[in-house]
Amino acid sequence: GAPVAAILNLSDMQLFKSEGGGVDATLDRLRDGLENFITEIHRQRLTHNINELVIVNNGDPFEGIAGNYASQTHTVQGGLRAQMNLVLDVWMNFAKILYPMFEKGQFVSVLCNHTEFGRQGGAAKSITSDSDNGSAFLAETLERVLRMSPAFDHVEFTIPHDEMNVYTEAAGVTMAFNHGHKIPGNDVTGFEKWLNGQVRGDRQAANARIWVTAHRHNFQAWDLGSTFAFSTPSCDGGSKWLRDATGRFSRSGILSFLVGNHHHLGWSDVAFL
Repeated sequence: GAPVAAILNLSDMQLFKSEGGGVDATLDRLRDGLENFITEIHRQRLTHNINELVIVNNGDPFEGIAGNYASQTHTVQGGLRAQMNLVLDVWMNFAKILYPMFEKGQFVSVLCNHTEFGRQGGAAKSITSDSDNGSAFLAETLERVLRMSPAFDHVEFTIPHDEMNVYTEAAGVTMAFNHGHKIPGNDVTGFEKWLNGQVRGDRQAANARIWVTAHRHNFQAWDLGSTFAFSTPSCDGGSKWLRDATGRFSRSGILSFLVGNHHHLGWSDVAFL
């Protein structure tokens, strides 16, 4: 059949965030998600020619230490050094296990709010540029490490400088990613208004068949005709404040799906892992 790519979204890990069981519970969820993804790929390969893997850092891989909300400085479970080292450990584990299972590989990374270096001293807003971002730095570090081994020669990297919107193509399908912290609102209304406005500043945004955002810490899917958009769930433990204040909560997990011209939508087989 037609070549198909698997998309694996690692969204809002926020490693060393204390809520929801803290870093140990987050690592357990990531290990379970990795095992479940492998099982899912074996099942999907019974009916699809899956020859490519796209691992996505959808943003906020570590918690940061200050500047995002008032309690962060007092509740975070480890410093920046420990946080960034653990992100690399997690990404390397996924890379070493998964990329050898595919003929083609990609690692796509976005910029995000929790890892802005310019706000880590406690500033309410970033005092350097968008490019001064730990998420991008760690993606570049991962690329340097993997480039040292011929086993990963088939893996391509997409890492922004200061661009919020990131684009790639997998199995013939144009895809767009961003973290979502500059998109207003928490539902399709805000996303659609934002996307319509992008025609002025970023014409590529309207050409993507699939959009993937994060930041909202819950799963949503929106069919907008010209594009299909996913809002990914988070890997962290959720918000105790939100549950206490409203009773509402969302499930943590990893979102994966297939893309390609095997389906008229350009995607299929969404899994919440």
